[in-house]
Amino acid sequence: GTPILGDGKYGAKRAYLKGLSRKVHLHARSIVMPRPAGGELRVTAPLPEHMVETWRFFGFDPDDARDPFAQVET
Repeated sequence: GTPILGDGKYGAKRAYLKGLSRKVHLHARSIVMPRPAGGELRVTAPLPEHMVETWRFFGFDPDDARDPFAQVET
């Protein structure tokens, strides 16, 4: 029941907040994939500029690279 910010296809009007970018706010900061021959491929990508602006709007540091889920047990 909570749409991704900017995803008007599934969230309609509820996917937009006044004053924030209407672009989709869905991003994988990093991903780890196993390699067929062994080991892992790790890829990290910076936030797109529209998301940097939104993070700052809400008071988050877009350059904080800490994993917010590091303490969560699986």
